[in-house]
Amino acid sequence: MTDLKAEIWDVLVSLDSKTLLQVITDYHGMQILDDGFAGFLADEGLMEQAGGDDDDDDEEDEQPEGPGDDDYFILDCGPLGSKTAVCVQSGWADKSKYKQFDTEEKAAKAIKEDMAAQKYWPNVWKEDDHGGITPYNALADEEAKGEKKS
Repeated sequence: MTDLKAEIWDVLVSLDSKTLLQVITDYHGMQILDDGFAGFLADEGLMEQAGGDDDDDDEEDEQPEGPGDDDYFILDCGPLGSKTAVCVQSGWADKSKYKQFDTEEKAAKAIKEDMAAQKYWPNVWKEDDHGGITPYNALADEEAKGEKKS
């Protein structure tokens, strides 16, 4: 552990639990309090199975209702859609914030790397050539394939 990490750790362990939770959510945001974290808490035996009082058993199949401010978009750009662009919803209107890639696979890889670096996994959307948007499931499909290979 680096000196900085050790110093941060010492500060955090000295806090009461309510203050610690407030500090973490103030920095990281409420998105940490999601189904994945609830599942982790359940796996650790700290709470009952995630979503225990929900009647909906199809949570994994549910699609988000629409893009959030931090969601990513993948869309075709360039001459005749020869390139793939990526942007974040909050920068949607500003085309100068778009990042261009030669292939959709490279764009998806860049999104995955950015999410991992930020430790934040918002939704990803694909804009079709008519401006319609749908959830982009290729990242999840790729991860599922990787898990099956293991």
